[in-house]
Amino acid sequence: MKNKILTIAIALLIGGSAFGQRLVDPAKNYYYNFDNDCAIKAVSAVLNISYKESYILLKDIYIENVGVAIRDLFRFTYNKFPNSDIFAVKGLVPSEFIKVFKEPSESYLVIAKNHVFYMENNSVRGWEMVGIESDFNRRIIMAIKLKK
Repeated sequence: MKNKILTIAIALLIGGSAFGQRLVDPAKNYYYNFDNDCAIKAVSAVLNISYKESYILLKDIYIENVGVAIRDLFRFTYNKFPNSDIFAVKGLVPSEFIKVFKEPSESYLVIAKNHVFYMENNSVRGWEMVGIESDFNRRIIMAIKLKK
């Protein structure tokens, strides 16, 4: 029992020290124990802000551990990016999507069944995707080309 308490105390001390020195930035942590937080992650990537800042922006439309309704996400997106375009994308997976949407320096909120993620065609780095590993196999329903 003493060893367990000592281990916990040391872990807290190390964790507190790392946080105090800003070696660990909890605002950058993508996992705040929410389920169905793909919209928070996508908006974080779109706006290049932390997960926490993204959560604060979406708190009025995000239902904890349930997610965001697509209509609310559309409303939010068009408030931030009023000139955006929506494309119907019938069942393409990301590897097919990047062959169709080839324009450099474009970014997209990509919507699949019950899911959203972010893809960007960076003119220097090429295509980047922010989401989860299974997004590579998801069938895309529509994409929002983001324009400010």
